[in-house]
Amino acid sequence: MSVFRTVALTFAAVVVLHQPAHASVSDALDAALDAADINDGTDSRCQGKLGAKLDSVIESLRSAKKNPTERAISGAKRKIKAAADVAEDRCPDRVGGPVVAKLDAALDALDEDIDNGDGGGGGGGGGGGVIKVKVGSINVGNGTWDDRPTVELNPKAITLKGARGRNVFFAVGIRPKNSDTLEWSTLAAEQVVYDPAEWKDGGVFRFYNDWLTEHDTSNGNWVAVFVIYDNDTREELGRKETSFTFGTTEDPVMDADTYDAFLAQLSDSRTDFNRLDIVKSFVASAKINAKQLGPVLDAFTNELLRLDAAKAALPRVTNPSAALVHASKFRNSLLADEYRGLCQ
Repeated sequence: MSVFRTVALTFAAVVVLHQPAHASVSDALDAALDAADINDGTDSRCQGKLGAKLDSVIESLRSAKKNPTERAISGAKRKIKAAADVAEDRCPDRVGGPVVAKLDAALDALDEDIDNGDGGGGGGGGGGGVIKVKVGSINVGNGTWDDRPTVELNPKAITLKGARGRNVFFAVGIRPKNSDTLEWSTLAAEQVVYDPAEWKDGGVFRFYNDWLTEHDTSNGNWVAVFVIYDNDTREELGRKETSFTFGTTEDPVMDADTYDAFLAQLSDSRTDFNRLDIVKSFVASAKINAKQLGPVLDAFTNELLRLDAAKAALPRVTNPSAALVHASKFRNSLLADEYRGLCQ
């Protein structure tokens, strides 16, 4: 399977097949601690309730680590599932998705721990056993490559069981919804050393906007398919599909020269009211990213007008969830909370 012309793969994405430790209660505890770190580090409406559930999970896993009986492990699994339900049902996706992925990893570790019984002997390789693949999500976003706008697809929280010893590679294909022909991008193949093998991040697969525009036959409705293949036999080991939209008439992201002129006009303006008009004018014809939003907000001295600027700009920000960091620019906690709501 070849790499097609529409995508330039980032070298940073070829992190395929970092070797995970063998599944155990310790692995489950590590995953639960990671989930708690995600929740603690991200403000959300569910932070307190989810934090209490995760604390209970961590306490039960620590007890199970000291005394790993089947009863202790089963109790920990029940608490993990309860915490996952809260994360999935009550939390915004930016928190719930990563936390659920960590809790899924914890459950997988505990399932493996019970399956392995007293821990004697090794596990079989990828031989003729059943292969199981689990993919948490396929994140879709906008980006650039070689100064050209792209759509980025990023598979997350991947688990591969029963494939030890096989050479595998990851691939992502995209197609318009009314087409059966997929355009593919692939990463380099490597050997699976552990069972199960786990990846927090499956790499970034980029497809150029101009190619999507040229081949859009379904009014911006697309399907992305993530597949794990055996490199030797080309056997498909598992897949996950997701739908995404692409606007063929989407406004471009603001280029560097235009952005510099934008900031210069903000700096030269004498009042925040004039600055607000400038923000509305510039973002009307081009989008900006979360990093570019920071200096724009810094140009305002009045916090109420700074919030008005955020209200005008955030719908035009390509990655609004990443703009949450700018909430610290508001000293008034009520305004900061309102700003955070705009980013969700």
